[in-house]
Amino acid sequence: MVLNELPFPTRRDADIAALLDGAHFRFRRDPLAGAADDETEISSAWALDLSVRHTALTAQMRRDFEQFFREGMAVSFATESDRRVVWRLEDPLPEPFDRTSPDVEKFTLRVSDSRVEIEARHERGLLQGTHHLEWLMADRGGPFLKKQTLERTPAWMPRITNGTFIPAHQTFENPGYFSDAYLGLMSHYGANGLPLYADLMGVFQNKTLPELNSPDFSEQIKALRNFNRRTLAFGIDIYWVIAAGLLPESHPVFAAHPETRGARVEICQEELSGRPWRTLCSGNAKVQAAYSEALDNLLSSAPEIAGVILSVGGESFYHCFTRPAGSESGETNCPHCRGKSASREVARLVNTVARTVKGTGKHKIAFAWPYSAFTWSKGDFAEIEWIRSLEESVAVISNFDCHDADVTTGGGARLFDYNIKCPGPSKTFASQAAALRSLGRPIFTKTETCVTPDAFFLPWLPLYFRWHERFVRMKQTGVRGFIGQWRFFGVNGSPPEELQYRLNWANEDCEDVLRLRCARDFGLEPEATDDVISGWRILSEAWENYPYSAMTSGERSAYMRGPFYLGPAHPLIFDVQDAYQLPESFFRLRGDVKESILSEEELRALRKSAKPRYVSDLLLTLPFGVERYLELVHACRNQWEAGLALLRPRLDGRGEAARQELNICETVGAHLRSLENVVRFYSARDHLQNVRTTKQEFLARLDAMQAILNDEVSNAELMLGIVENDARIGYGYCYGPVYDAEMIRQKLAQCRRVRDVELPRFSQFIRFHVWGESP
Repeated sequence: MVLNELPFPTRRDADIAALLDGAHFRFRRDPLAGAADDETEISSAWALDLSVRHTALTAQMRRDFEQFFREGMAVSFATESDRRVVWRLEDPLPEPFDRTSPDVEKFTLRVSDSRVEIEARHERGLLQGTHHLEWLMADRGGPFLKKQTLERTPAWMPRITNGTFIPAHQTFENPGYFSDAYLGLMSHYGANGLPLYADLMGVFQNKTLPELNSPDFSEQIKALRNFNRRTLAFGIDIYWVIAAGLLPESHPVFAAHPETRGARVEICQEELSGRPWRTLCSGNAKVQAAYSEALDNLLSSAPEIAGVILSVGGESFYHCFTRPAGSESGETNCPHCRGKSASREVARLVNTVARTVKGTGKHKIAFAWPYSAFTWSKGDFAEIEWIRSLEESVAVISNFDCHDADVTTGGGARLFDYNIKCPGPSKTFASQAAALRSLGRPIFTKTETCVTPDAFFLPWLPLYFRWHERFVRMKQTGVRGFIGQWRFFGVNGSPPEELQYRLNWANEDCEDVLRLRCARDFGLEPEATDDVISGWRILSEAWENYPYSAMTSGERSAYMRGPFYLGPAHPLIFDVQDAYQLPESFFRLRGDVKESILSEEELRALRKSAKPRYVSDLLLTLPFGVERYLELVHACRNQWEAGLALLRPRLDGRGEAARQELNICETVGAHLRSLENVVRFYSARDHLQNVRTTKQEFLARLDAMQAILNDEVSNAELMLGIVENDARIGYGYCYGPVYDAEMIRQKLAQCRRVRDVELPRFSQFIRFHVWGESP
């Protein structure tokens, strides 16, 4: 793969793309394996029989199936044969079909001596049956199938998940990098929906408020439809995440239609640009009519779109109750909406949009997602009034694991955004699900499939027993469908994604799946497998002590900042007034700033004054306090190291897949070590500065700080070797790279300078000026 053939700025991006593009077709036949007495072997003497209408999906399905056999099983099919793999539709479903119905993907697989048959009611069922067939053979290590009849029905519909290579400012013309091979990987790991986060203001077309119209509507629609046709060939729908963005105070629409002037909002754009931004008044009849007209125009012009997602809590689809500026009570500052019920008004807006969506196709889904809606639901933490005000055409989607206090750590911090501390459901989600059940409506959920917001320096967190428990509880709670990834690290063929895929089709035990993986991917014998599974179990248990909070995740930024995020690239700051000549990579804007509609000029100005991505004080320990925080991190680290002690001797030298697994596990351990070292160092530094001391105590404290620096240097040196040989570690695309080998080198230089130059000079300076000692 040649770098300039890919739409990527760096070799690292291209390396990750090459890795993911080949992920599904990585499985290889075991040359020593053969068919058992109760199995059928598919060989080159077999032929393929697609007894179905030729479509883009069935053609792609056949190409993928032939490639899987050719590259992985060393089998090329005959043109004609009495032994055949057959695809057949029985009692076909009418078009357009219901994206939430399990019947769409339900399939039957029949295996006999000379015939393998996949039967379904829809071509997507045939596709899922084909994927299942490939997984059976990948697990078995060859084209050997047990003679049997299997019926499988999906637990979740739809299963919406994201790509890895999406731009922060996504548009219909630039949805990101999705090669056919990568779309195939997404499909084989269970994705049947893709969220496309694009601003409504960029594709507005209406007569009610013509000042909002986009000049390139036709070009955007053409690009959207072309992309959508490609995804549909892999059984993947597009769901438009509508960003109803903010408008500057000076926008012509407000001058021409003063009654549409909505609330001033304090999130993101106004905070960053310093100029006022407003919503369109979400309660205004003319605004709602314009929204309906614009959405009808777009969804009618792009009929392949399967639905929309409205994030109406604290961001994305802005309205007059979205985080109003200058309001201590949270009351809107919109003069038209002030005093009205936020829950009912937001529901009225959502109902209007949903009616429009359904008007362009009854099969289309209008999801409403109250992410951060506690900002306007006023004590109704589960947004029950809002839910009860929604019309039946609205599908509610909500976070599965958020808002409960973390009872495991005793700090009282609420578990926010897609944590894996709480398997779920949270009390909030359980209340929402109960309210919807009482209305006879389904509940959908937003979760993360393999990583959390504080840890997308990795493609997945190896907390397999926790992920499995999450997916089991989603089934037990009656979740109809889900969004599985936001914009952190998209589908990558990870073990947690495989667990989710398998639980979608059957109630497979976590240990059974992991045992299969050890044999299939690492070639381990049973005794070694027992140790590896025990190690993974300890890693999952270790997370009970992890102090998950917004402060750990990003301190003053809440995301993408601090020692757990940057890990071995995080410096240890002794003098908070010294920037230590660290390069620009340590001072970038938070990655999601690029989602905003700020001008390029405003973004350039902000970059010049970007704050550090590292932290230099102990605010990150809030609300636990330093002592309790260190207890938790140390306990988590110790357990993690105990798990690694079982994994290292069993995975080392067992091939590329085992190396990649061990790198992931080692990296989490190194990040925990950096987190502990940063907190210990700053605590020692502050103690040195703020507590009465003698010369002997002063020197002892400096020695303790030197020891912490030595440990962190060793930690970063270990990780440097891993990062130099594994492009996945520290990688990020949508929100920018987290760190790379050069940042670790810069951090090492900074720590060595503190250790070898700054602290000795400081010691000499203090001893000279305070205790009159020289040198």
